[in-house]
Amino acid sequence: MATMAQRLRLAVHAGDAVALLEMATVARPGRPWDAVVAAVDALCAGSTVEVAKSTVPRWVDFAKQWTSGDLRNRWPDHVDAKDSEADARMLRIYVEPIIGDVTVDAFTLDHAEQVMANVPIHLSSATRRQIAQFVRRVCALAVYPARLMREMPIPRGWTPKVRSTKAFTHLYPEEDRTLMACETLRSCAASSTASSRERGSGATSSPPTCAGATST
Repeated sequence: MATMAQRLRLAVHAGDAVALLEMATVARPGRPWDAVVAAVDALCAGSTVEVAKSTVPRWVDFAKQWTSGDLRNRWPDHVDAKDSEADARMLRIYVEPIIGDVTVDAFTLDHAEQVMANVPIHLSSATRRQIAQFVRRVCALAVYPARLMREMPIPRGWTPKVRSTKAFTHLYPEEDRTLMACETLRSCAASSTASSRERGSGATSSPPTCAGATST
């Protein structure tokens, strides 16, 4: 191993010497040892090539491949065609400034939470849900068909629900029972129905009055 270390130093590969010598220490005769010797020979001969950096795209760039239709063209059986103008706008305004250069395989639930935490509070719950659905859909596509993620980082139920603030005109069951139990209300309803029938037949009558009702 001393000869091995000397060769690596002379070949200006001192940085790789430690790792290779550690492997040589535990390597047994046979294929493990031969692999270490082959690695040293390759380094000293200058025939090695630096491994390229990860080709996994940024999460934002992958999302743009979806909004631009590239993913649809690549996997037409698994990616539906859609108008992605709104998605592209959400990506540009609410997601990209937060996610930045995070790669697809490094994206986690924490990143998704950061996106939602920075969505302006004045936006409606429907808009917030659309942003969350967009983030989750991009992750789903990254899992399959792109296979850039091993598993879905966002759990089911994470997407917020829409909170309705509209007033409804229907009655709840308890309210309906309370009103129907009121004798005055039933009498007024019956009188109003009879009056409507008389007007439909051409007869004239005075407007119905409900017992207990006050006039202004």
